[in-house]
Amino acid sequence: MGMSPDLVSRTSRPIGVDELMPMLYPSPSLAALVDPLVLERRFGRAESFEILHAQACMALREQLAVDAIAELAQSNDRVLALALDRTLGHEVGWSRVGVVDHDGHDEHGAMARTIATLREALQADGRQGEIDPDTVVEKLASLALGSPAICALRALSRLCPELAVDDPELISASIGIALGFRSLYNQPETRALLAETSPLNYWRDIIKHAAQSDLPAVLDEYLQLVLETERAEKLAPKDRAKVIASSVIAVVALRPAQITLDHWSTKAGRLYEQTFEVRARFAMRFATKAEEEKGVRRTSAVQAAFKSPFRPFVLASTSIGQEGLDFHPYCSRIVHWNLPRNPVDIEQREGRVHRYKNHAVRRNVATAFSATPLIARTSQSLWVSMFEAAQDCELSNGRPGDIIPYWVYPGNHKIERIVLIPPFSRETERYKDLIKSLATYRLAFGQPRQDELISLFLGMDEFVQELSELQISLKPG
Repeated sequence: MGMSPDLVSRTSRPIGVDELMPMLYPSPSLAALVDPLVLERRFGRAESFEILHAQACMALREQLAVDAIAELAQSNDRVLALALDRTLGHEVGWSRVGVVDHDGHDEHGAMARTIATLREALQADGRQGEIDPDTVVEKLASLALGSPAICALRALSRLCPELAVDDPELISASIGIALGFRSLYNQPETRALLAETSPLNYWRDIIKHAAQSDLPAVLDEYLQLVLETERAEKLAPKDRAKVIASSVIAVVALRPAQITLDHWSTKAGRLYEQTFEVRARFAMRFATKAEEEKGVRRTSAVQAAFKSPFRPFVLASTSIGQEGLDFHPYCSRIVHWNLPRNPVDIEQREGRVHRYKNHAVRRNVATAFSATPLIARTSQSLWVSMFEAAQDCELSNGRPGDIIPYWVYPGNHKIERIVLIPPFSRETERYKDLIKSLATYRLAFGQPRQDELISLFLGMDEFVQELSELQISLKPG
């Protein structure tokens, strides 16, 4: 991920809303005309982005008149989505769209400038001559599948079915989320990863990257988790949209941390210390106390960001992260830097990721019941439908349907434990003893892991019956 001197110079300045305008417009028409869920119901699971994009193009050709496509071919592709809404009579009523600034946006007043830019974009449209109609459809499909604003609008409308897709509150919330993504994509590391070469055309790189990374599915899942975490289900739909958007913006626009490192060196028999700072974006630390950087308290923000599908992807914590905190929504792997002292400590550590609707559980449920939302043509959330189907399956088999499927669910995805043990150290034997005591501890509470239990009782068949009589059962019912 090398950065040329030219890119280093450019990334010191954020790309403005004028240049990134196409990714900031939440087109109601495209959000409705191209829905990946509807496409999967009709065509089946797309095995690649190219297939999904071709399906989206087919859906657009079927729903748009030939004359409409020909008219759109006269527009600059920067305003293609705006021109589509005008052609279909679905123009946004900008006077009713509220301006909500957020600390996560790159600068104060970014939302007001974005709305003003979008209102004036069609009037300033520079016609670029005849474009092949197929090219127009392909560009519209790419926007529908990769524009952060359109993907946010579609996901929000699923969670606020009481509101029309062009409701001003949904439009406002979607623009706010898109501006959060602008902050994310404006970071030097991101611009280097996407090999940005021109600020004016960077929006094309963003659309392509987001579409190929399946941003619609990412936001469908993440916004559902935000809804449940914020307990926003019972809020009025407009308030619900605001709460979800605010939480998402705070996460995607999280600023990188500045970490001070010490470098020690020797010269002429003397020891010298030198400090320097590095940016930490993809991995961050979770300190024992609330950190402050430039007056901003980061502990809760870092925790919320780690509980999202966005960076940081690695969180380094002291023992403060061992109890009472949740890191499970997108984490199913825990690395032990040192061995816990006893089985209670290891349970506490792993309990941070082995929780309600944890990442491994959701992946297993989605694997088993992904067809459920395709069959149930209702406005119910995709993830609610899948978990209800999993619970109904448990109930139909005479099981309670509580611990399973919400806390554990069978499948290939597991909570992974990684223990860093120095070679040839005493901790190798100590770890074996710890696992034995952990299996015994879990057996006492009726929650053994089968592999650990089998290892413990190999060669102990005569004691199994006696031990089972000492078991404390926590089984519901």
